[in-house]
Amino acid sequence: MAVSRERSTAQSDERAGRFVLVDTMRGLAALSVILFHVSILFVGPNGNNSVWGWIASRNVGQPDTCVIMFFLISGFVLYRPFVAARYAGRSMPSVRNFAIRRAARVLPAYWVALAIATVWVPLPEVQSVRGALRYGLFLQAYGPEPQAVMGLQQAWTLCVELPFYFALPVIAWGVRRLGARVSVLTSEVAMCLTLMLLTPIYQVFVLSNTFTTDPNQKIEQLQMWLPGGIGMFAIGMLFAVVSVDTSARLHWPRWLTLVDRAPWLFWLLGIGVWFLIVPVANIQGWSGFAGYIPSEWMKALNCSLMMLPVIFGELEHGWLRRLLGLRPLVWFGTITYGVYLWHVPLLTIMQNRLVPHGAVVTFLVLMVVTIAFGAASWYLIERPSMRLARRYLRARSAAQAQPIAVHGGEPVIGVATDRTGERS
Repeated sequence: MAVSRERSTAQSDERAGRFVLVDTMRGLAALSVILFHVSILFVGPNGNNSVWGWIASRNVGQPDTCVIMFFLISGFVLYRPFVAARYAGRSMPSVRNFAIRRAARVLPAYWVALAIATVWVPLPEVQSVRGALRYGLFLQAYGPEPQAVMGLQQAWTLCVELPFYFALPVIAWGVRRLGARVSVLTSEVAMCLTLMLLTPIYQVFVLSNTFTTDPNQKIEQLQMWLPGGIGMFAIGMLFAVVSVDTSARLHWPRWLTLVDRAPWLFWLLGIGVWFLIVPVANIQGWSGFAGYIPSEWMKALNCSLMMLPVIFGELEHGWLRRLLGLRPLVWFGTITYGVYLWHVPLLTIMQNRLVPHGAVVTFLVLMVVTIAFGAASWYLIERPSMRLARRYLRARSAAQAQPIAVHGGEPVIGVATDRTGERS
């Protein structure tokens, strides 16, 4: 199947410079987070016999399926520019620019949400200098008494994301150096597989050691420290490598043709894996922590199968991609970070008023209010912060690109001039 290099991973929106359907998947993951948190309130005495108990049970074990989806997306989106530069023979993207963009994307909206929630919810554990520093700098997952599910409790995932941001340029630099004598594809795939293998090794170590018998601390060590989640990011990084590699080819491999022509098949397989998570986790002898690793990797398989048609294939092929590409879904995906930050504080504030009206009312009202807060976060904080960062980086790049004129024996940064003083 012949395709141009620009079209071989056609999920990218050339005008926006991003993969638009990935935004939709962020939105669906955020929707599932809200649905899960609401379902916990309505499990009731009959447990999994209720509809809401069944929904809650689909996320058996930790981390939740939607969290793995977020990690996978981060690995794909953030690593792709690094591997694309390597394939093109360019130097590695600026680490400073990467850090500035990440800080502008994550920190302002989080700090605003944390400050408001600290007073409004309230969050007494943050109402001190020590607490403000601990939760403001994402240190709640570390220390002798981890409190990762306090403060903005869902922000424990950021305690995993931020170390990944620090590690990513180091990983990209390392694979360039260590893989210089083999093909780019071989070294990149080997690196991703190594990182994927690191996570279960680390998990087995944590589950088998006797440093702590506190199950909450074990969970925090398993999922809130980077080694416990690096394998999920690595799956997304592997997708980034494959997408860049296929973009450099004139022909798709056969397996990619199937993804392009039958995206629904991979979603069907993913849904099937999702239904098997609970039975596998409950196999005799796998109860409790023993089922942690198999259930997590089944969730990873579920997310991977559902991401394949989103990353690979032509946008116009298949009703599934056309559905995921609807503007309201893509827009919802763009405000996902604000939705993620605000839904738990809003649920905490409103649950006493909403729960008596039932699960459906609780979910719908929470969705409407959370979307409003998420949109405000995007338009008032996140987008202006990112624009400011881009403006700063452009100005800095332009300043560095200015030619150097010699005047009076001293270098002068500016526009080169001739003897008459006129611009040359």
